[in-house]
Amino acid sequence: MTQSGIKPIKVITIIPGEEEGATMVFAKRQVRSLDPLYVKNLAFYLKSRSSVDGLIKENRKFNDAVSRFRPDLVHCHYGTITAFFTVISTPLPVIITFHGSDLNRTPSDGILRDLAGRTLSNFSVLGARKVICVSRLLAEKLWWQKKKAIVLPMGVDTDLFKPANQQQARNLLGWAEDEKVIIFNARDPKIKRLDIALETIEKLKKTIPGARLEILDGALDPSKVPAMLNAADCLLLCSETEGSPTIVKEAMACNLPVVSTDVGDVKERINGVKNCLVVPKKADSLAEALHAVIIKNERSDGRDRVAKDGLAEKDIAAQLLKIYEKILNRSLTDLHQ
Repeated sequence: MTQSGIKPIKVITIIPGEEEGATMVFAKRQVRSLDPLYVKNLAFYLKSRSSVDGLIKENRKFNDAVSRFRPDLVHCHYGTITAFFTVISTPLPVIITFHGSDLNRTPSDGILRDLAGRTLSNFSVLGARKVICVSRLLAEKLWWQKKKAIVLPMGVDTDLFKPANQQQARNLLGWAEDEKVIIFNARDPKIKRLDIALETIEKLKKTIPGARLEILDGALDPSKVPAMLNAADCLLLCSETEGSPTIVKEAMACNLPVVSTDVGDVKERINGVKNCLVVPKKADSLAEALHAVIIKNERSDGRDRVAKDGLAEKDIAAQLLKIYEKILNRSLTDLHQ
């Protein structure tokens, strides 16, 4: 019981990878965002996913955690082996959040690995009580039982990601005042199409010599990202596939202009947002769009759009609570109104 005598909803959230570091940071933040909503959450990090022996050991650890914590349900972030592990490891109600490359084709992984991953994702749906897809296009990639799917993007921490003075942010990072910096998230260079981004910047340098690409490779301390988004001139996205890229919503929350191809839900997110453009996936088109945005020297109004579309973490958490309530046939929502 809580101090107010209200029994919280207890959730084990399974996240692939390690507790420390930037991997799946958006899932870790979502866990924390539920704390004020009478949701008691235990994050279980699935560290070993590449061997049978490793998964057996993880299963023992998971069962121990379930015995100690006694959750009401299990929420798994990401498909493939993580989701499959979850649905075969517990009789509890399972929710799976699919993020993108777990349902999208990823040829860069190799044909067999790509097919195996998507097959595991879709078979996991059979054992799930509910499925969350972070975009409408991603939900369409489900092979069956699409009626289980709810479209709910990951939220953005609008207290952490907020507009700040560009020059002060540059001073903090040690960036030169006169350079034009384009942020590019290259956590998976092949899927994110780093090759196109590099070609784009070379073309942009012909008209804006001071332009450079600031590459986020996944090793960066997440706490530095807000300053980088405020210090930069634009975000570039040209991925092969996406679900609902969190970096776009974080850029919008900082009023950083975005230039992107039509991938994932980006077009929906930035449609009508000032100084943001969606163009074909060609280096010439992307360079022209970046030039137009940078030469304008104007921030976007993306933060207003984040608020209007209910993309702040607290708004997404409230929607997620309703999903939990419906599965468990309980209601805590009125307590927060």
